[in-house]
Amino acid sequence: MKKFILIAALLFFVGELFAQVLIGSPEVKNKSQKKPKTKQLKLNSIGETGTRIYLLSNWSSSNRTLTENTGLYGDPLGERANETAAQVWSFGLGIQNDLNNHFFWDAGISYVQNGENYSFELNDSSYMYQTRYQYVAMPLRFNYHIQKNWFHVYAGIGLMPQMYISSKRSVDWTKGNQSNELDEAITEKVAPVVLSGLVNLGVLIDLKKGFSLLISPELRFQLNSSYDKFQSYIHKNQSMGISFGLTKKIQ
Repeated sequence: MKKFILIAALLFFVGELFAQVLIGSPEVKNKSQKKPKTKQLKLNSIGETGTRIYLLSNWSSSNRTLTENTGLYGDPLGERANETAAQVWSFGLGIQNDLNNHFFWDAGISYVQNGENYSFELNDSSYMYQTRYQYVAMPLRFNYHIQKNWFHVYAGIGLMPQMYISSKRSVDWTKGNQSNELDEAITEKVAPVVLSGLVNLGVLIDLKKGFSLLISPELRFQLNSSYDKFQSYIHKNQSMGISFGLTKKIQ
């Protein structure tokens, strides 16, 4: 909970800082040029470009690179080399703020999941598991966008710090007439913070009353290992998915 409050406070501070930059300093009054003064105020106004809040969900195919750690700590990958991609859902909310007619930034707070699956079958026996890693994340992106009436197209890049919350492995096995399902903790010690890079494309479709529909394919790639440096493997998530959501203009 303390981590979540810290992220929320940081997001508020970043939003206030950008708002102050966009608003700018007040104009010096000039009685002889009233009309140019009015236009200049309008261009510098945060309401001219716009501020939006957003709420979205993200579906991703989550995979990972897994390599043996170097030095004394490494172990052969064994059956973990046969792990496959997992289908995961994440959720987020945040703020978008236009810097000018073509650039905007967005920042938010997200609940992010990564994971991988494994399955093995032989005769009347099977063994499978699903591993999931949960994080509280703070994505920050810078985007370039083009607007044509009610239709916007944009592309962006960014970074996303992720603070670890929990992980689990759901195991399902059968042998003849016997079967069992259980949850077990993963054996690797997980890194408390990881950093991911973001690349996204997207469209915004303006609706009524300041609402817009958001659709955005996104690539997410982890820059450091999910595991502590003393673990047997270097584990880096790679996810490709699509976000759906709504934005609401507030200024």
